[in-house]
Amino acid sequence: MGSALQPGDLLSNAAHHAILFDAWEPDYVRFSYYSFGSTPVKHRTRVSLGDATVDGWPTGD
Repeated sequence: MGSALQPGDLLSNAAHHAILFDAWEPDYVRFSYYSFGSTPVKHRTRVSLGDATVDGWPTGD
């Protein structure tokens, strides 16, 4: 996956939770995304797949 992610790519897991990839940080390690399913829509920045969770979901999912 890694740097192949492009703006607008959808990431989901078996729990039917989805986030919309926004952009890579210049280091291509951290990124930003939009999380749907709550109001208002959340925009998160400086997130890494190396973190324990992304939007409260384990990155191992």
